[in-house]
Amino acid sequence: MKRSFLIQFLLAFVLSLSAFVLPLEAATYRADSSRTGVFVPGQAVTGRPLWTFEAEGSVVASPIVVGSTLYVGSHGGWFYALEAATGRQVWAVSLGGSVVASAAYADGRLYVGTDSGTFTCLDAATGEALWRYSGEWSFRSAPAVAGGVVYVGDLGGTIMALRASTGRPLWRFSSDRWFTASPLPVGDLVFVGSHGGRFSALEAATGKEAWGGATGGPVDVTASHREGIVYYGSADGCLYAVQVHKVIPQWQSCVDEGISTAIALSGDRAYFGTFGGGLYALDLKERGRVLWRFAVEGAILSDPAVEGGSLYFGGADGRIHRLEAATGRELWSFDAGSEIVAGPVLWQGRLFYGTTGGVVGALQ
Repeated sequence: MKRSFLIQFLLAFVLSLSAFVLPLEAATYRADSSRTGVFVPGQAVTGRPLWTFEAEGSVVASPIVVGSTLYVGSHGGWFYALEAATGRQVWAVSLGGSVVASAAYADGRLYVGTDSGTFTCLDAATGEALWRYSGEWSFRSAPAVAGGVVYVGDLGGTIMALRASTGRPLWRFSSDRWFTASPLPVGDLVFVGSHGGRFSALEAATGKEAWGGATGGPVDVTASHREGIVYYGSADGCLYAVQVHKVIPQWQSCVDEGISTAIALSGDRAYFGTFGGGLYALDLKERGRVLWRFAVEGAILSDPAVEGGSLYFGGADGRIHRLEAATGRELWSFDAGSEIVAGPVLWQGRLFYGTTGGVVGALQ
């Protein structure tokens, strides 16, 4: 009897923890710290509009969801906290420059950069600025937070590490071309690609380049990590796989179109969009063999998101597309009214999106 009670208690405790953790699963750009783009499954999204919010200026950065609050910036220089369930504004602050990259969240704080060269730490509950770092170049790279350090790139060709609590600079790594990809911390390394086509592994403690490899085109999109392998795409049309331990290149697989989005990783598959309007699925067990391609008009700049057996992305056609991840078959599409650059975010049976027309919306 005591054993049965203990098992039931432990099960209830684990389930209660799961209920607490689930809302936080979208609390960072690309769903998790590994940037996989895989969200915790919820009730299937049917594409029915739930609410819209009019932002000042276009919304090209993916939102993040922390608890029950959605955070997103706009080209008008505003950063908003909205109720994820209703779209009601909780607070809004002007940051003095366009926000074109997603924010990062850690320990009750938000970290967000602007096109005016300011990088700000905000209190997530109130929007109050806790510290600011003033740079010389625009920040179009979504920051990453790990081990009390914020990593972010700028258009001046610099990756920098800042103390998360104070904004104090710790180190800088310089390149001859700019960074728009989000840094990817993995253990004692930080992986990031540059517009110059180089993909680098930096020592997290010092910023020294531990390894670097060249591609045939810009690497402006964020890499992903899973099971000891980092995957990154280039405008040369190739998906590259690199082993984290000792940073050893594994393989590359190329398509006929430049890769224009972050890489989503789910099961044994990688998904990405291209400048040619193709959304691809590749088999990772077979060194990136192409499984299927779904076509839309115009470049795909919206990072794909995976939830359960579905794949979601936005297009230049102004539509949110839901595909069957296994086959690439379209299940539905929703007309959002204008081009979609921001990657969709999934949370508790809802999908959140932003448009170049300045709309932040939710589908159910």
